[in-house]
Amino acid sequence: MSSSTSTQIENLGNFLRGTRLSLGYQLAEVAKTIKISEEYLNALEMGDYYKIPSPTYARGFLERYAEFLNLDSPELLGLYRRESLFSEVKQQVINQQSEGQKKLPIFANHKIKSSTLLRPANALHLLQPKKIKNNNLQKTAGIILSIGLVIYLAAVITQPFFPPQIKIFSPDGGLITDQKNITIKGWTDKGAVVKINNQAVIKDGSNLFSEDVNLLSGLNTIKISAKKTNSSESVVWRQIFVK
Repeated sequence: MSSSTSTQIENLGNFLRGTRLSLGYQLAEVAKTIKISEEYLNALEMGDYYKIPSPTYARGFLERYAEFLNLDSPELLGLYRRESLFSEVKQQVINQQSEGQKKLPIFANHKIKSSTLLRPANALHLLQPKKIKNNNLQKTAGIILSIGLVIYLAAVITQPFFPPQIKIFSPDGGLITDQKNITIKGWTDKGAVVKINNQAVIKDGSNLFSEDVNLLSGLNTIKISAKKTNSSESVVWRQIFVK
């Protein structure tokens, strides 16, 4: 008798790849069966969504892949939308940083006369901000401030949509038991509503929760989710095998 594994959806790619491997499939075998390029399936598993022609194609490929793995397509599509939005913002910030680095002056190429270095008065003159106009230092400072502003705005805009954190203390993954009842214990962010198998549970003042769940003989799949008012849903799965 083999034990089943429990997977926390930290990101879509890891979840897809872990599920596929647990079922014993090679990526090439899946690609041949569902008639989707192995390159695109690998892009889904690696989170390289930009390698897929368009978001429409990506969603269609994900639905077919999820159906093959017997997974919940709406849950995975929601996770894809979150990750693709975050990846897009992150890529924009990276592009801004790369563009800024291209414009940074290479100070090593500027030759300074030794006589200038020996004059303290001239050195102090360079430190006076009111004397600096339209030079490379001002441009560099402007680029740094612009990059910082982009990063700050990206964080402010996307923060309300980030899924809350959720941690499960027990049960552990891959549990095999002869008990017909188990207690789910965990923690989530303040303000998040926790549900176990779509039923709301109560948290205490420390944002901890504990709920008893009845089990059936064989494989039991338990969904633990957390969601804030304006955020996407964060989901953890536990699969428990009852002898």
